[in-house]
Amino acid sequence: MSYRKSLLLLLLLSLASCAKKTEPLPDEVVAVVNGVPITKREMIRRTELTPILGFHRHKERSKRALDMLIDELTLSQWAASKGFEDSPDYKEAVAFIEQQALIRELFFVEIRSNAEPDSLKIDLALRKSMVRLSVQTLVTESKDVADKWSELIKSGEMFTDLAEDNETDSGIKIKSWSFHWGDGIVPIQVENAAYLTNVGEMSTVIKLPNSFVILQVENMVQDVFLTPYDVSKKKSQIKEVLRARKETILANEYVSELMEPITVQQMGDGLESVVKFIQRRMELNENDELPLAQIMNEELALSDDIDLSPPVVKAPGFAWNGNDVMALLRNYNYPINKSSRASLHNTMTDFLKSAVTDHYLAERAEYKGLQTAERVKEDVQMWSRYFLSLKGLRAMADNDSTMNDREIARQVKALRESAEIKINHDFLKSIELTGIPMVAVWKNRFNQHLAVPPLIQY
Repeated sequence: MSYRKSLLLLLLLSLASCAKKTEPLPDEVVAVVNGVPITKREMIRRTELTPILGFHRHKERSKRALDMLIDELTLSQWAASKGFEDSPDYKEAVAFIEQQALIRELFFVEIRSNAEPDSLKIDLALRKSMVRLSVQTLVTESKDVADKWSELIKSGEMFTDLAEDNETDSGIKIKSWSFHWGDGIVPIQVENAAYLTNVGEMSTVIKLPNSFVILQVENMVQDVFLTPYDVSKKKSQIKEVLRARKETILANEYVSELMEPITVQQMGDGLESVVKFIQRRMELNENDELPLAQIMNEELALSDDIDLSPPVVKAPGFAWNGNDVMALLRNYNYPINKSSRASLHNTMTDFLKSAVTDHYLAERAEYKGLQTAERVKEDVQMWSRYFLSLKGLRAMADNDSTMNDREIARQVKALRESAEIKINHDFLKSIELTGIPMVAVWKNRFNQHLAVPPLIQY
């Protein structure tokens, strides 16, 4: 072949390659990975249910979200090629996914339509979002300390005096924060109190789920200025944040009404057996944590000296024994990192309340016939892929006991680099993600997240 013909062929191949890369993707498709599409709807749903690390930072938020989805997809495809879809723990996880999808659909049907914010609330939040607040906070987990603060505040004590009096107390944290409304940097209760407090003044005691806070506003300055076009975009973002917050409130009210007439018994002997079993497992683990991912039903049967068959929970329509509870812990990936008996009892009681609530929520959803809803099918598909990707990560770790997180990340990167990926970059840039997740998450050792329904206060 002549040199000229070779150049012509290379040119044609280059043009063909360029044409392939720039081939437009279907509407609403953000990316295609090895022939599998990732849609805008899926991307928003996924990040609405589960945030990514540093999600409060707006810069390249959509790109980071898509990167997470691409990694999950390539990992799940690799895991499927290894036959992990047939494993008992994966099938168990899929059954759990179906329950959670039903619960989310129940909230969509019963709650979302009632959570739309009005224009007045949106305008008020818009004004707040353009103002940066700088605050100092005192934080304690002790109710007695919080009660003492309340009395001192009533008597006219200044924030600086309280800070000086408590600066050597290891149980009290003094922190400084700088934030805008809705950016997720501080808890919503702290944010609300801060915007109601004048510069130089102090709030009353703010109750959080696990602590108490007082704050003083150090500075308040408008540092965001918007064009008319930017205002429209910002209002759209604010609407999503307000709706997510309202959904959380309504979800808690819905759960309270559902559970009020139901009597649930927690059996002391059965719970004690579970606590002993967990303590035994934690003693064997050098990190003093319960390695839930490695606990399989086959392993539970080997614990002859601890009987997990006694009932732990009795409720109308069902009962759970110790083996059932251990399976639930594994599915929820619930964090257990304190081995003292009292701490474990409290942790397990909190967990069982949530698990029992989920059982009845899923039952309500089934009663309403939500199994066939399109969103349920989409959720099951999306989260099945997520769990399969986790299965792949764990398989990588189990395959070589010396493999660390950095080496696992390198293997994940290699899978991504070998995949055929097409991204609609212009479409990706147009996708607005609020950065405010609907739901609570628990983090596991692989920096992935497991979503649960929005049943706790922010």
